[in-house]
Amino acid sequence: DIRLIESLLEIYSLDELVHYGFVAVSDKVTANRGLCPLLAKKGMGLAQMRRKMGTEQYKMGLPYSVLEDRLTFPLVFEERFTSFYGRAAWAGCSDRSKHRKLSTSRTKVPHGLFNPQPIQADTAEIIVTEGVFDGLSLMQMGWTNTTAIIGVGNYLNIEYLARSKKNIAIAFDHD
Repeated sequence: DIRLIESLLEIYSLDELVHYGFVAVSDKVTANRGLCPLLAKKGMGLAQMRRKMGTEQYKMGLPYSVLEDRLTFPLVFEERFTSFYGRAAWAGCSDRSKHRKLSTSRTKVPHGLFNPQPIQADTAEIIVTEGVFDGLSLMQMGWTNTTAIIGVGNYLNIEYLARSKKNIAIAFDHD
């Protein structure tokens, strides 16, 4: 949401928001899209907004919010908020763009779990899903001891769950 980025810009610089993964840079963003209108209101010109794209030496782009227009959920690792997961909910969104997590490539802070409360709760069993919406579906059906690891390649979260010494029921997708 643009309001989140606007609030964060009161504390952090644009480069810091890129570093933490809230903002990305694309050559497909134009001066009237992405974060450009917000940054222009804050007095930045296009030249000040342009950032280098990835590792390509001369390719430049303009900033946009990674979680824009997405249902956004906080992720927690070892009782700390570490990241956010955003899910596109509009029709026609490509599979490639549907799921977004903040980048951890620069910070090395692991993605956390969605709904980690069952780990600390007085329950013998935790149901682990792959995605947030799978977890929300089970929670809606009354299985409140459900958490989501946000993708199966999240080994730190799996190790953290194993250390809980609880019985773990795995409910991953068949893909």
